[in-house]
Parts: sequence; structure tokens; C-alpha cells
Amino acid sequence: MNFDADLIDDRVWLGSIVAVESTIALDSLHITHILSLINSELPIIEHDNFIRKHIRVEDEETTDLLTEFDSCYDFIDKALSENSNNNVLIHCLAGVSRSATIACMWLMRRHKLSANDALKRLMHARPHISPNMSFAAQLYLFEQMNNQFDVNHGLYKEFHFERARSIYIDHDTKNEGIDKKNELRQKFCVMLLLSILLYE
Repeated sequence: MNFDADLIDDRVWLGSIVAVESTIALDSLHITHILSLINSELPIIEHDNFIRKHIRVEDEETTDLLTEFDSCYDFIDKALSENSNNNVLIHCLAGVSRSATIACMWLMRRHKLSANDALKRLMHARPHISPNMSFAAQLYLFEQMNNQFDVNHGLYKEFHFERARSIYIDHDTKNEGIDKKNELRQKFCVMLLLSILLYE
């Protein structure tokens, strides 16, 4: 059975887009809800009776996943609460960065875990997860907000400002080559992490 997904919590699966295309596996595992985090059209599923939520996001350092989390959490929580037989699949393209970040935030809030503990638990279930530097920083920012998104939190305001500045700089240096862009994006991530570490 070709199904690139792993069980990361009770009735919650994390996987790649390949898992979405495995209709026999989806049915056999009683997947009823699919949360997609890809910046492209969803794959067509034969006999599609799934309840789906599609969030268009890129796997980029300037992507803000924090603003998407509440709606993702509510989607998963509602699915699990409505029927004890419901199962949810969270996926992106590879099931490594975007979807792994949302899955980690789910574990943090659901089980009151720190970012480190949630990441360890997630890696035990799916060893090759690897949120990009900014997503990892957002997990620690989420922890500082007590696992509740708060648009008025001082650190989030700082993150939002630095993100906007990074997007502007990225646009302003679009002709300077990929190495320069990567250097600027890494600086943004490092600044975000330092802000979180120094916040207290």
C-alpha cells in the first residue's frame, strides 16, 4: 500500500501529497478529512467524499503559518469531535516542513507541550520532518505565546515587522542572485530566533 503518511496523534496523520493520491489507503484508514498546505491546485481524487481544507502557502522563510493555525486547529478538532471514527490527514508536498509545522503546533496546543517536546514526539512518528528555519522559529514563538496565537503579542509584532522588511528587501534585491537572497532570508530567521531567546 503506497501511503506516505504517519500517525502522529490519535486519528491524526501527517504525510505528503502522495498520500492524498492513495485513495484505497485513505479509505482503509478511514481518513475523512484532509488539510492541505500547498500553493497549487489540489490533486483530483477519484470518488472524492472527503471534507477538505486548502491553505495556499509556500515553504518559504517569509511565510507566516502562525496566522493560519487557529483555523487549522479548529478544522482538526471539529473533525475529531464530530465522530469518533473520523481521521484527519495533514499534508503538504513532502510532509516535511509546512504540514509538519502545523502538526507540531497541533501537538503543542492539544497536549500542552513545549516546542522541543512536540518536535521530538513528531520526529519519533515521522523521522524525516524538517521545518524550515523560520517555521522552527515560529514554533518557539508559539510557545512564548502559551500555544495560543496572539496578534498583539510583542514578539509577534516584531516578527511581523521583520517579515515585512525581509519581503521588501527580497523584492528589492531580486536581481542580485539566489545566494544573496538566501543570505538575507537566513539573517531574518536568525534575528527572529535571537528575539525569542532574548524576550524574557
